[in-house]
Amino acid sequence: MNLFNDPDRALREFVRVVKKDGIVSWGDEGFSKSYKGEVRKRILAKLNPGFLKPVPGIPETLHAQRVHEVYGGLGYLIVARKN
Repeated sequence: MNLFNDPDRALREFVRVVKKDGIVSWGDEGFSKSYKGEVRKRILAKLNPGFLKPVPGIPETLHAQRVHEVYGGLGYLIVARKN
């Protein structure tokens, strides 16, 4: 997601093309709130500023969303169903 110029707009487009009750999922790198490796955070953020970009907001047209931490807190995966 962090490679899109406008991640929120990209996500809205993902949702637009999915049929009702369809599954929409997206993810990227990003530090979880529980990730503790402060030194590693600084190194990774310097190598890849994408780690510092905020997670796009979940559109209101999605429900039953689940947010998963992946790669030991270095990424996320969100899975939701379209209303």
